[in-house]
Amino acid sequence: ARYWKAWNLFQLRRLDEARASLDEARRLLVNADVHYLGGVIAFRQQRPADALRDFDAAIALEERYCEAHFDRAAIRLIQHEWAPASTGFDEAFACHSARTPQLEQRLADARAARLADEAKAALVVRR
Repeated sequence: ARYWKAWNLFQLRRLDEARASLDEARRLLVNADVHYLGGVIAFRQQRPADALRDFDAAIALEERYCEAHFDRAAIRLIQHEWAPASTGFDEAFACHSARTPQLEQRLADARAARLADEAKAALVVRR
């Protein structure tokens, strides 16, 4: 619940409140999503060191967290750390490429689902 509260507060751009809720969630839940959201919040708050730490933690827990690879590389780019940025974008590309067949299959499954047209369309959008 604390994670989702933080996510919703982040969507509302209430960053300080989102960070506080996420810090509460960290005490109860350890997963890549928590670290990734922490990194995104820190990035928006212009705290790149904290953002990098959270993106690294997300990747350590889930190597195929493509968005964390990309956002970590973006911070390196902003910091003019060209080689780590380049490597990071390569990692993000490889990660997304590896996930593409799975994501395409999920879309195909959604389109083939035996559901009402409206429900099927909503499922496709979610996927």
